[in-house]
Amino acid sequence: MIVGAGIIPTKEQEKAVTVFHGVQLMSPAYHARHDDLWPPRAGEALPKEEWRRAIDLYLGNFCRPEKTIANHVKCVACDLELSGSQLTYRKSALKLNTETESAEASCSRCGYPVRCKHKITMPAPNEHVILVVLDFFPMCYHPTATENRKAKN
Repeated sequence: MIVGAGIIPTKEQEKAVTVFHGVQLMSPAYHARHDDLWPPRAGEALPKEEWRRAIDLYLGNFCRPEKTIANHVKCVACDLELSGSQLTYRKSALKLNTETESAEASCSRCGYPVRCKHKITMPAPNEHVILVVLDFFPMCYHPTATENRKAKN
């Protein structure tokens, strides 16, 4: 499966990323997939394999979310619970990016990049078909996705 300029390995073959820009991550970073969403088994409700592939293509840019006891997502870099005041929103996120309807933020403790709002659509030419909207679901960017974004700029 292709993400950005890279390929996502199968879940069984994936090796965790443990370092981001020379800094040791508190949790190993794996690519997220549709079956990592909550509530449990939410991805099983998707009726078509092409929908699952489209969602996995999008989610592959993010780390597999790890829950805290309070059912929130942890920061992959410092293990802080990413909720409310634990996120620093970028000024551009206060006005939602109308094209992608995303809200960009970062962990307030370590600054690790996070996206809080997700609108997952089918790939072109069917990008008008919305598959999933996650309103407040902070997900840490996968280290390889941030490296790919940095390389393009």
